[in-house]
Amino acid sequence: MVRVIGQAPLAATVYSLERLRCGACGQVFTAQEPEGVGPDKYDETAAAMIAQLKYGAGTPFYRLGATGGADGDSTAAATQWEIVEEAAQPLKAGAWIS
Repeated sequence: MVRVIGQAPLAATVYSLERLRCGACGQVFTAQEPEGVGPDKYDETAAAMIAQLKYGAGTPFYRLGATGGADGDSTAAATQWEIVEEAAQPLKAGAWIS
């Protein structure tokens, strides 16, 4: 399981969740993620950071993807677009208007 959060610019923490298989029925059981860590790969802060870098600082998606993370893993430009587009849905729906 990988959880990405927004920092300078992005940081990733890899959680190795133990998995056990029942010898009788063969069902696989996976440990729960640590408290405060949801099942989503990308945290809301990651979407905010990607959007800030793209639309605030003018960094192209491909350039942010080329920088990679601390573990050498990079996020493709198309994936970055999907993250930002999903995060923008409440704004498009006017959910921020009270």
